[in-house]
Amino acid sequence: MEGRTSFVGRLLDHGAEVAQADKFEKTALHQATDREHKDIVELLVERGADVNATDRGRMTPLHLAIKNWDTGVAKLLIEAGADIDASADYSICASHYDLSYYHSRYSDIWDMAPLDFAARDGSPSMVQFLLDSGASVDRQSNPGHGALHHAAAGGSKKVAQMLIDAGADVNREDTRAQTPLHFAAEHGSVSVAKLLIDHPTAYLNGRDTYQRTPLHLAAAQDNHIIVDMLIDAGALITRSVAAYPCVGMRYPIEFEGLFPIIFQRSPDDEFVWCELTREEMGHWMDR
Repeated sequence: MEGRTSFVGRLLDHGAEVAQADKFEKTALHQATDREHKDIVELLVERGADVNATDRGRMTPLHLAIKNWDTGVAKLLIEAGADIDASADYSICASHYDLSYYHSRYSDIWDMAPLDFAARDGSPSMVQFLLDSGASVDRQSNPGHGALHHAAAGGSKKVAQMLIDAGADVNREDTRAQTPLHFAAEHGSVSVAKLLIDHPTAYLNGRDTYQRTPLHLAAAQDNHIIVDMLIDAGALITRSVAAYPCVGMRYPIEFEGLFPIIFQRSPDDEFVWCELTREEMGHWMDR
């Protein structure tokens, strides 16, 4: 590593531009951070590299340090002035970096701050580091997601509790009027759902822009555990929700009339689907 660092130093001494970027607008600092070469990162920062440089997907070096769980480099970048709440467009940057792990789990991610990355990935140590470094727990991304939404989707109860303790609003709505409980229900995050359901101020019956409650989303995923928890906590059992656009189809259409979900609680706690097959359900749940 020392040899690589000295080689980079010689290149800079002979006129290499520290701010030079490739076709994806990634700078040397992006590359060094992504490869966890802390000594080179330190050298580039000392030579004037822009710690807030963004690539084509608005990804900063700090996003990459968080992705790698590299607190050493993250601390170095923050101390050098990195914007701790900078947004990245995940849908673009996923193709420029080795983010296949994130892409396979979280295909709905965009406009993410470093804290959002850490919350989705369920990294308590990184979340705590970012909170201690001044990351905003109230920041909302372009679609309105807060860090607690990401923690609910990621499934880490410990991270969700840390964010709540730091002041995250358990009832914060995104642009679709979905709360973190909606996210936990839809992603099958049982432990986070239980944490939110047990929270004294959590609203169990909030409806999103398609009039779906967390109970609808849990039932759509066939998650009897979360359904049971919601009903036992007093969630309302509604017969139907408004017609929902089939976003999984080539052209958006609507089911005729209302979209019925009828819950029938039997002695063995089984739930019966009525009036709509599971296959049909899959079309509108496809995203």
